[in-house]
Amino acid sequence: MREVGAEPPRGESPGRDAATGAPLALDPLAGDAAVAGAGLDVGGARMRRVVRERWVVLAGALLAAAVVAAMELSGASDRATAWRTPVLGVPLHVWGFGITVFAAALLLQMTLSARVASGRERRLVSTAAALRGARAELQRLAVTDALTGLLNRRAFFERLGAELRRSARYERPLALLMLDLDHFKRVNDEHGHPAGDRVLAQTATAIGAALRTSDVVARYGGEELVVLLPETTCAEAEVVAEKLRAAMAGQLFALGGGEALRVTVSVGVAALERPGPLDALAPDDAERELVRLADDALYAAKRGGRNRVVTAPSAPPSAAADA
Repeated sequence: MREVGAEPPRGESPGRDAATGAPLALDPLAGDAAVAGAGLDVGGARMRRVVRERWVVLAGALLAAAVVAAMELSGASDRATAWRTPVLGVPLHVWGFGITVFAAALLLQMTLSARVASGRERRLVSTAAALRGARAELQRLAVTDALTGLLNRRAFFERLGAELRRSARYERPLALLMLDLDHFKRVNDEHGHPAGDRVLAQTATAIGAALRTSDVVARYGGEELVVLLPETTCAEAEVVAEKLRAAMAGQLFALGGGEALRVTVSVGVAALERPGPLDALAPDDAERELVRLADDALYAAKRGGRNRVVTAPSAPPSAAADA
C-alpha cells in the first residue's frame, strides 16, 4: 500500500449534473413526447370548441340583425307599431322574445361547457403529472438498491461504461474503489439480519456523505460497495480510500434497542490513468479489467489483516479470502 498523505484537490467532471453528478442526458425522455402529444390533443379540442361557440354566437347575431332589419323595413310609423308587425305570420315582439330566450340559453350553455371543459383539462394535466411522477419513480426503483438507497449493480455498470468512454475520449483519469465490511457475517450471526441491514444502510449514508456529488456509489453485492471516482488519479484515490476507511473505523453503528458496535472496512483501489495498459482493451473488457483489479486489491487487503487500503499494482493475483 502506498503511503497516504493529505488529499490533493480533484477535478470536477465536465458534462455532469451539478446536483446529482449524473451525466447529462442528450435525448429527451420518451414519456415527455407522450405528454406533449396529449397536450396537442387538448389544444386541438379547445380550438374545435371555440369554433363551434363562435358559430353559435354568429347565428344569434344574425337573427338579432334580421329582427332589427325587419323593424326598419316594416314601414311602421313608430317603434310600438313596428313590434307588432308580423314576420312570417309571427309578430316581431314574439320573435324578439324568442331570440332573447334563445340567446340566454346559449350563454348559459356556453358558460357550463366552459366550466366542464376547464375541469376536464385540469384533470388531464393532473393525470399527466401523475404519470410523469410514476414513471420517474419506476425509473428510480429500476436503478436503486432498496436497502441502502444506492445505485444497484446494473446501474453501476452503466455508469462505469459511460465514465470509461468519457475518460478515453478526453484522456482523463478514472479510479475505482471496492469496499467490503469486515466480518459482516459475524454481525448477522450475533445480532441478527435486521441489525446487519441497519449497518449496511448506515454505511451507505456515511460513505455518500464523504464523497463529491460527481462520485458514484453503488451496492455491488452483499456487503460489498463500489465507488467510482471520475477525474481522480491513483494517488488521489488512495487518499479518498483511506479517508473512508478511517471514517468507518471511527463510527459507532446503532443497532436498535440501545445496542451499538463498530465495523471496519477493507478497501481495494484500482485506477485508470492516461495513457495506460487498459487503453488497448475494448470497452467491455476495460470494465471487467478495472473491476477485477479493484477486487484483487480488496482480497489482498482482506488477506493482509483487514481494515486497510491496498492498491491494485501491489496486489497479488486474485484469490478467494474469508470475508
